[in-house]
Order: sequence, then C-alpha cells, then structure tokens
Amino acid sequence: MYICDMSKGNEAILRLIEKGYFMSKDGKLINPKGEIVKGRVNSVGYLSSSVQLKYCKINAAHHRIQAYQKYGDKVFEKGIVCRHLDEIKLNNSCKNIAIGSCFDNSMDTPKILRQLRALNGIVAMAKKNKKYDYEKVVVFYQGVKSYKKTMDEFGIKSKGTLNYILKTYIPD
Repeated sequence: MYICDMSKGNEAILRLIEKGYFMSKDGKLINPKGEIVKGRVNSVGYLSSSVQLKYCKINAAHHRIQAYQKYGDKVFEKGIVCRHLDEIKLNNSCKNIAIGSCFDNSMDTPKILRQLRALNGIVAMAKKNKKYDYEKVVVFYQGVKSYKKTMDEFGIKSKGTLNYILKTYIPD
C-alpha cells in the first residue's frame, strides 16, 4: 500500500505508527515516551489526535488506529468500515473494534434501536410531505371509509399513496 494512494486520515494513522505511537488493548493512545495521549472528540463524536503531515495537521481517529493494529492494511480497503461493536464511539478497546461492511456496522445496533430509527425516519418523511394535509385525509377517510371517495376528495392519484398516508400519520 502506497501512501500516495491513501486518504489523509489513513496517512496520519501510518505516520503515528511510524513515530512509535500505539493503541493499548484498553483503547488508549500511547506516545513513544509511554504516556497516554488524550486526543480530542471530533465533530462526529470520535476520539482523534492530530499529526503533522508536510505542511498541515491531519486528524487520525483512535478507533481506526486500533483497527489498523488489529487488522493491518485491510482497514484501508474499499468498502471496509471500522465498527464499534457496542456503539459507544469513545470505547476504543481492542475487543470493541472490528471491521466490516456498512451493513455489518448497522447490524451492530440493537434491533429495537434500528426499528425506532426507521420509525422516526418515516415520521419525519411524512411530516415533510406538504402535498397533502395528512390529518385532513385521515379524518375524512375515517368518516367515509372509502379509498375512492378519499382519493377523489384530495386528488390522490394512487391507492399506495393513500395507504402510506393512513399508515404513517401520527398526530402531533
């Protein structure tokens, strides 16, 4: 693997390793003097430390350093992501870090949380759709109990759209 083929973050990981930094089994970044490097939490919630590359500083995420130590260059392959098995972004212990696909990463989330996130997404989409007033559609349908009359009343063109409105509407 050549450094010129890598992202800046991956290059930073290799530079830190070259300089003698390493991740302990419990997830702490250790400098060449044996001291713990605190790092900082980046904008997406991961612990990272910066390294000077040529004329700029680049951040290296601690979990990706741990993954590199555990899996080597495989972490740099296309389609491979670094996973926190317990979903805690600051837990960079060796046993909590794995690599896999985006699907593997999403499946690390407990089923109930995945379902809640999906439901929240459906609710958010339903609220964004300004074409129909969902509440009026639902109230009208409950009064007439007819897809055809409801579709005619609101200019809804498909049963699928009406069904979606009826199934996803949640009052504020």
